[in-house]
Amino acid sequence: MKVYRQFIARLAPHAGMAVLIFAIFSIVLYGLFYLLFEYFDRPWLAALAFTGLAVLFAMAALGWFLKHDLVAALKDADKKVKTERIPAANFHETLLGVISLKLSHFALTYFLVAECFLFSCYAWAAVYPDTFTRNVSFVDINYFVLDLTLKGAVFDFMEHFDKSVSHLTVSPEARGFFMYAFYFRLFVSLVVVGSVVRAVSLFKLAFAFPENKTLLAKLARNLSPKP
Repeated sequence: MKVYRQFIARLAPHAGMAVLIFAIFSIVLYGLFYLLFEYFDRPWLAALAFTGLAVLFAMAALGWFLKHDLVAALKDADKKVKTERIPAANFHETLLGVISLKLSHFALTYFLVAECFLFSCYAWAAVYPDTFTRNVSFVDINYFVLDLTLKGAVFDFMEHFDKSVSHLTVSPEARGFFMYAFYFRLFVSLVVVGSVVRAVSLFKLAFAFPENKTLLAKLARNLSPKP
């Protein structure tokens, strides 16, 4: 239980900073959306802009997924110990901090993807009123994005049991938007679920043998490049 408390203690400030950054980004993104969609009355420009941002943040999340693994966590912890002259006995605590920081960064990136996707969906629905089979509101779009996220995260569970949190369906004529929504769901399935699996492996690294701190430190030194 001591290790879990240590991890939560290190995760809390990183998660708090991630929430603060997300709040700032949300204000900026909402302001940009309001300018393009309402003030300048250019919903097509808002749709293109936020589609591009969603793709950009998705690529960042994909890069995180490919770059940050068990070896990267050990190397980063070892580098931090050497740079900040942290005692070797505290290597395990440093590793917990590195893992919590990585998880906070990824969560921030994912929620930015979802937020940009949400704004883009609302803008595309305004540009092409036939995107959905009925008129939609901003609240409807929120439930639509949540539904795609849940279906992507738990694969076919919701469809198999005919469960849904949204009543919106994409019109058969809106093939481009249908593929756009499909790619978002695929992003959730491949990157988010894959990253959860990777996060579990990081947890195992941090919690499996917390008493053997010298073994983790030695392994990190062997993995790190020699000067």
